[in-house]
Amino acid sequence: MNNPVKNFRLKFEALKKQLPNDVAIMALKHYDLNFKRQGFDGEKWQEVKRRIPETKAYKYASKVQKTRAILSGNTKLLAKSNYIKSVSWDRIVIANSSKYGIYHNYGTSKLPQRKFLGYSKVLNKKIVNFVGNQLNKVFK
Repeated sequence: MNNPVKNFRLKFEALKKQLPNDVAIMALKHYDLNFKRQGFDGEKWQEVKRRIPETKAYKYASKVQKTRAILSGNTKLLAKSNYIKSVSWDRIVIANSSKYGIYHNYGTSKLPQRKFLGYSKVLNKKIVNFVGNQLNKVFK
C-alpha cells in the first residue's frame, strides 16, 4: 500500500536538499544577465562617456568601443567573475572574484555606481514564485 505521509516526507526532504542549490543557480543567472541588460532591477546604468557624442572620450573611441556594452571589455572578465560562494538553507551568497568589481558595484568618488550584485526586488519575486511552485509539487 502507498503511504501518503511517507511519500510527502520523501518529497519534502528531496526539496530541502535541492532547493537552495536551485535558488543559487537562479540568482547567479539573474546577476549575470545584469551585464546584458546593462542595469540592475530595471534601472539602466549611467551611460559611459565613450558612447556620448558630445564628450572627448566619444571623439577618440573606435566604432567597437562606441557600441560595446557597459562593463564588458574584450575579456568580459567582470561578468565572468560572478560565482556561487556559499549555499545553505538559511543563506545563499553570490560573489564576484574580480579585484575591481567592488568599485563598479558600489561606485567611488570618480567612478559611478553600476550595481550588478546585491539585494534585488525582481530576483526576490522570482525566488518566491519558484519556491511556491516547488512546494505545490510536494503537496500534490
